[in-house]
Amino acid sequence: MDVVKKSPVKARTLINLGLAYEANKMQEDAAKNYLLAARLYPEYAPAHSNLAALYYKKGLLDDAERELKLAIILGPPFEDLHRRLGFVYMQKGLISEAKREFERGIALLPNHPDALRRAAIVYTNEGFSYTDRGDFKRAALLHNTAISIYPIYPDAHYGAAMSYEAMGQKEEAILHWQEYLRLAPAGEPFRSDAMEHLKKLQTQP
Repeated sequence: MDVVKKSPVKARTLINLGLAYEANKMQEDAAKNYLLAARLYPEYAPAHSNLAALYYKKGLLDDAERELKLAIILGPPFEDLHRRLGFVYMQKGLISEAKREFERGIALLPNHPDALRRAAIVYTNEGFSYTDRGDFKRAALLHNTAISIYPIYPDAHYGAAMSYEAMGQKEEAILHWQEYLRLAPAGEPFRSDAMEHLKKLQTQP
């Protein structure tokens, strides 16, 4: 830790340079800077966090897991580190481990509507990524996690309804379609789609 205290500016400089490379889609150069920061200043949590993000994008899940665990150990508690580690576990099929990290992250969220809504949006967007892949079980888990954080976020209910309907869980789908329609603004373009889904389910024997 003493090394980082003596040279925090140099560590941040490497991280900022890496971020600049990422912004210009120069992933390999970004990785070199994050790796150098992690090697020169191994106690500097942001170096491991940024390196984990690159590994995750490349599908190097074991490497991403290792770096996120280091960032969690070394740095102050951050919700997003646990959430991101949970996403890694989701990709690896380690659902129990993912739930554990989600719960740890949620416990760190400030009890403020804006913060809760932002976190719910991230979980919901990740849920839709699984919907696009046809993995409705994991999608439902992520949408329900979003709902547990911010129950009045309509898109999370939309995603949950889609997932349950695709899995043939009619009652759960109906409940979430109804909740989506209760929460979604009147001008929301997906309301008509939701009403069609709900009508179809309610008329099924």
